[in-house]
Amino acid sequence: PTSVGIEGCVVDTRDRPAALTVQARSSDGRLVASATAGADGVFRMQVPASQMLRIEAVSAPDDGVTIMTGRHAATMGGCLRG
Repeated sequence: PTSVGIEGCVVDTRDRPAALTVQARSSDGRLVASATAGADGVFRMQVPASQMLRIEAVSAPDDGVTIMTGRHAATMGGCLRG
């Protein structure tokens, strides 16, 4: 596949769900996907398959995570902080 789904969550500084914009950037910093979390803090987006990506809340890019996507949909194990 050329893209895969990724699901995760975003919380605020008090660990409450946050409806924030999340972005995925390639290793060269190029924006490859974005999504907005719902009121429950959950986001879903399609990202390139088999690539190293930085997933971050737009409001707190330093608190993001770097992941290697595979060939199947994935769910992030922890929440991003926004």
